[in-house]
Amino acid sequence: MAARVLVVDDSPLILETIAIALEEDGLAVALEADPGKVLQHCKSEKFDLVVCDVCFDQRTACGSMTAGLDAILALRKAYPELPVVVMSGLLREEDLRAMEPYGIAGSLAKPYGPDELIKVVHSALDWSWSEEEVELARAS
Repeated sequence: MAARVLVVDDSPLILETIAIALEEDGLAVALEADPGKVLQHCKSEKFDLVVCDVCFDQRTACGSMTAGLDAILALRKAYPELPVVVMSGLLREEDLRAMEPYGIAGSLAKPYGPDELIKVVHSALDWSWSEEEVELARAS
C-alpha cells in the first residue's frame, strides 16, 4: 500500500505541483489549503506524513502568517509519531532546519525541485521518535 501524504499550502499551484510529483513517485496524496483543517484530516484519515507550509498569506481564509506553524505545533502535540516536513518561501533554509529538534522530520526552502521534494519526503517517511520522545511531546 502506498504511503499517504497530506500536503498543506495556500497556493493551488504549489498543491498541484507537489501532488503530481508525489503521485508520480507512487505516493497517495491528499491536499488542503486551510491549515486549520489539518487536525480534522488526521482524525478522519491515517497519514504517514504531513508536508506543511509554515507561513500563510494573511489575505487567505486562514488569515494568519503563523497559521501553518500553529497547525504544525498542534500536530506535534496530537500526533507526535506522525512525521512533518515544513516548507516556506519566506524563511531561510537554516531557519527551517532549526525547527528539526522540535519534531520536524525535514524541511524544504521554496523554491525547490521535484527531486529535492522526493528526497526529503522519503527521508521523512523513515523518520521516527523513540517512545520516550513521543510521550514527552504528548505531555508538553
